[in-house]
Amino acid sequence: MPSPGITLEPNAATAVQELTCNTAIAAGPGSGKTELLAQRANFLFETGACPPPQRIVAVSFKVDAARNLRARVVERCNGRSARRFDSYTFHAFARSIIARHREVVADQVPPNFTVGRNRTMTQLAYDDLIPLALRILDHDHVASGILRQSYSFAFFDEFQDCTTQQFELIEKVFGDSDIRITAVGDSKQRIMGWAGALENAMDDYLDQFSAAELPIYQNHRSLKRLRRVQNAVIKVMAPAAALLDAELASQTAEEVTSDGEVDVLGFATATDEAKKICELIVRDITLGTPSSEIAILTVHEPDLIGEELVQLLTDRGVAVRHEQSAQDAFGEPVGELILDMTRLLILGHAPDEYVRISEFMTRFCVDEEQAHRRLRRFDQFLKDTRAETASGLFDLSEAKTLEGLIFEFLKICQRQYLSRLSVEYTDDLALTAAARAAITVINDAISQSDSPRTAVSSLSQDDAVRLLTVHKSKGLEFDHVYFLAVEAECFFKGADAGRSTYFVGISRARTKLVLTHVQQRVLVSATPYWWKPKRHRLHEFLEYAAVECSGNL
Repeated sequence: MPSPGITLEPNAATAVQELTCNTAIAAGPGSGKTELLAQRANFLFETGACPPPQRIVAVSFKVDAARNLRARVVERCNGRSARRFDSYTFHAFARSIIARHREVVADQVPPNFTVGRNRTMTQLAYDDLIPLALRILDHDHVASGILRQSYSFAFFDEFQDCTTQQFELIEKVFGDSDIRITAVGDSKQRIMGWAGALENAMDDYLDQFSAAELPIYQNHRSLKRLRRVQNAVIKVMAPAAALLDAELASQTAEEVTSDGEVDVLGFATATDEAKKICELIVRDITLGTPSSEIAILTVHEPDLIGEELVQLLTDRGVAVRHEQSAQDAFGEPVGELILDMTRLLILGHAPDEYVRISEFMTRFCVDEEQAHRRLRRFDQFLKDTRAETASGLFDLSEAKTLEGLIFEFLKICQRQYLSRLSVEYTDDLALTAAARAAITVINDAISQSDSPRTAVSSLSQDDAVRLLTVHKSKGLEFDHVYFLAVEAECFFKGADAGRSTYFVGISRARTKLVLTHVQQRVLVSATPYWWKPKRHRLHEFLEYAAVECSGNL
C-alpha cells in the first residue's frame, strides 16, 4: 500500500510495483514524479524486491532535484533501508566512477582531483566528467561489473533532457543487464536543447531498453484556472495529451472564486514593472503567503532583469534569495549544514536550524550515549560562541572570523560523519571544496548587505523570495509565481523550445501566476553589448493566459 495520505492513479501504481520490465513514465508538471519514485523505492525495500546488500541508484540533472528525491525517500522509507538509496546528479555519478577507477585514466586525472567550472593542473572541469567515465567503461569492464553487482534498480528523472553522452553512459552501465530502470520525463518540458539534449530521448529509451510506457495525467499542483492556461499550451505542443475543456471547467460560483489567480501586466518601463511587482509581493506576504512560497522567474539573466525589483524588495525588508549561486552551494548537504549553523550564530533564535543540526549530530550514532555526547559538545560550542560574540570578541560580519567558526563547527561534526552525507565526501578535497563554496556565498552576501541578519535571511529557503531562471526552477513549485519579461527578446531558441520554456515556467505556480512585459528595459548599473532595451510582448504566450485573467490586480 502507498504511504498514508498518498493516492496513486492506476498507471502510477503499476509503475511503483513493476518488477519484470523497464518503464517510461510520461509525467506532466504537478503529477507527483518525485513522490512516485519515493513510493517505488519504499515498495522495493519493504517487500524485499531489493534485499540487502542490493541498492537503488537515482540519477537527476540538478543538485537540488537529487537532494529532494533523497529527502523524500528518507521520509517514506525506514532509515536503514534509505541508506541503500544513492541519489546522484549525472556529473556526480560520473565522478564516482572516476574516483573508483582513476588508474584507467591516470594520464588525464590527477590524484586527489577536485571538480570546478574550468580545468586546471589539479582540477577537472564538469564537462570532463562524463567523457572520462565513458572512457573508463570502454577500457575496464570491471567498472560496469561493479556497478551492476551493486544495483538492482535505477531511477532517472527529467529524462527528456538526456544528452547523447548521458544516454551513452546509461547504456554502458545498465544496457543488457538485469537492472530494472524507471525513467521519468515529459517531452513538453524539454528545455535543455541548447545544452545538447536529444531530440527524442524518451522515444530512444523506449526503443533501446524495450520499456513499457505508462503515462500519468493528474496535475496535483495547480488550481483550475492555472491548469487551463497550461492546457491551452499543451493543445499546441501535444494535442493528444490535452484534457477536454469540460474537465477543467469551474462548476460552481464558489469554484470560480477559488480556482486560482492569473494576470498579465504590461508596463512602459522596467522601473514601472519593478514598482508594481514589489507592491504585489509585499501585499502577498502581508496577507500571509510565506516569502519562500513566492518565486520571481525569468528566462535568463535574473540579475539584470530583476535588479530594480530586488533592490525595492530589499528596501522594504523583504529578503530575496538568488538561486544561481545559492542553489549550487546550499544544494550540497554540507552547504545546507553550514547555512543552518550560520543562521544560528547570526539570528540567535532559529529553532528549525537547531533541530536540523541536532538531528545530524545524532543520526549516525551507534547508541544514545554517543548521541548525547555529540549533541552536548555542539551545544557547548554554540553557547560559547554566542557568549563571545555578545562580548564583542567575535565580529560575524568579518569573513575570516565567520570562516574560522564554521570550520571549528565542522571539526565538531567530525569528518567520518560528514562523509556519510554524500558519497562524494569520502574525498577530503571534495568535502572541503563544498564547504568553502558555501562559506564564500555567505561572505559575499554579508559584504553586499546592510547587515549579517539581512544577508543570511536572503540566503535561506525558509524566509526569502526566490529569484531564479526557468531552468533552475525545474522540479520546484511555489504558491505564487511572478514570471517577468515574457518578451520576444528573451525567448530566442525557436517556437517549440520557447513554448517548452514557457510551459515549465507557468507550471511552477500552484495558486497565482502573474506574467509581465515591458516596452523599454533599460538597465540600471551596466548594459552588456547584446542587451536590447526596446522590447516586444510575446503575443502567443500572453494570450494563453489573457483569457483566464482573474482581474484581481
